[in-house]
Amino acid sequence: MGSLRDACTRLGLDPAVLRATPDAVHASRQTLRTFPYGWAVLSVVLLFTAVRFLEQFLRTAGEIAVRLGLGPPTGMGHPDAPGLGPLYDPNSPVIGLGIILFYVYLIAVAVAVGRMMRRHQPEFHYAVTLLTISGIEGCAKARAQAPSERASSLRRLDQVCRNLEQALLELHRTARSIYRRSPRRASVREHCALVAGALRVQLARVDVDPDTGLVELARTLSLIGENFAAGRLAALLPEAELEGVTPVSTRRASVAETVRLALAIAAATASVAAATVLLPSTGLPTAVHSTVVFGSAVVAGMLVAGRARFARIAEYLPGK
Repeated sequence: MGSLRDACTRLGLDPAVLRATPDAVHASRQTLRTFPYGWAVLSVVLLFTAVRFLEQFLRTAGEIAVRLGLGPPTGMGHPDAPGLGPLYDPNSPVIGLGIILFYVYLIAVAVAVGRMMRRHQPEFHYAVTLLTISGIEGCAKARAQAPSERASSLRRLDQVCRNLEQALLELHRTARSIYRRSPRRASVREHCALVAGALRVQLARVDVDPDTGLVELARTLSLIGENFAAGRLAALLPEAELEGVTPVSTRRASVAETVRLALAIAAATASVAAATVLLPSTGLPTAVHSTVVFGSAVVAGMLVAGRARFARIAEYLPGK
């Protein structure tokens, strides 16, 4: 909280008005008491079960391939995977199918388990306040720099505001105080769409008058973070500041994000298929094939989805 108070002081804001924010920051810290031990054990069990299930699936698929005449008898496949049959045989025409299924299934399970684990982390439920703090500190840092030195700080501020906007648009689903069938969800969803629109307006003013715009943006962020920490989910900003603001379309944003994610997955899958077909002719050792295939999938997904969006997707992986 010391850095936040310093940032507010440099921006000319009164840090004393942030009464509920320190409590939210304290509650968001991971401790031995708040760590979700049960979910961690369940995640390990789910991953182990998924791998075992996939191994049995590949063995069954290999036996079917043998019966259809698509590969050599079971046991003549890859020396490191005896019994899995033609799916691991470099000369088998179904090797690509096996590896693609393996990576797609494993990544899907890992993302699902990581998302489930992340939703039970303390900082997940206070993401709005934590992001506003990062934004205020970013505003103070950018304002203290010369105009020619602000480029990286402003890009970082854009990313923080983008993540905050996404958290606001999902708040009606992620807030622990709102039941999933509660009629309160509609009012919170509509208000957060307006707040996201107001945030875009304030962010755009940074390019008109940087010094004043950064201060006003920090003031808006402090209001959002403090009101969220105080539990005023449908009053994150005063009504006067939302007049004439165009709300951000949650449906359009959700559809666009889904399309980008689907394109990233399709690119990763295509790269896996291409690498699987081309690797046997490169002469590389078989031991490094899996690493090259996985690396090609990561690079393809990052090129299509972008580094920032790919980083948000990677946050759902276990250990993030």
